[in-house]
Amino acid sequence: ILLNVTSGTTLKVYSNYTFNATLFDGSQNLSQSWNMAQTRKIVFTFFDLFISACDILNQENEVYLLAQNVTAISSCFNVTANNVTLDCQGYTIHHSTQGTPAFKFGIAGKGSNFTTVKHCKIDEGSTLGNSNDGIILDKLHSADIINTTFFVRGYSSNAIFLRNVSKSSLRDNYISL
Repeated sequence: ILLNVTSGTTLKVYSNYTFNATLFDGSQNLSQSWNMAQTRKIVFTFFDLFISACDILNQENEVYLLAQNVTAISSCFNVTANNVTLDCQGYTIHHSTQGTPAFKFGIAGKGSNFTTVKHCKIDEGSTLGNSNDGIILDKLHSADIINTTFFVRGYSSNAIFLRNVSKSSLRDNYISL
C-alpha cells in the first residue's frame, strides 16, 4: 500500500507496516516499522541541513551544508554542539567585512568536540581589522579542517587559530596572505 499523506494526517491501519517519509526536496529519507494492532502515533522529524546565512550550529551529530555564499559584518558561524560538520560545498564565508571591531571570526568553536570544517573558502573581508581569524577553535577534542582556502587580509589575523585542542587534523588547506 502506497499512501501520500501530508503533515497531521491520521490513518487507521491494522497489520505490520513500514512507514517511509521523504523530505519534500528528496534530500532525506526516514523509515519506521510497526505492528499496527494498536493505535500508535508515528512522528518523523526532519532537520534542515542546508544553511544559507551565518548562524549558531547547535545540533549535535549534525552535518550542515552551506547552500550559498554568506557574508557577515563581524563573525559568521559559531559551533556550540559536539560532532558538528560544516561542509561549505565550495561556497565562501565572507567575515569581518567592516574590519572593526577586532577579534571576529569566520567559524568559531569552544568546547565543541569532534568539529569538522571542509570544502570552504573563508575570506576575511577587510584589511582594516586585526585579529579576525578564519577559524578559531578552543578547548575541544578532535578538530578536522579539510580542503579549505583562507584569504587573510588584516593585521595580526590568522587563517587557523587552535588553542587547547587535542587530536587535530589539517589536510589539503591553502592560505593566501
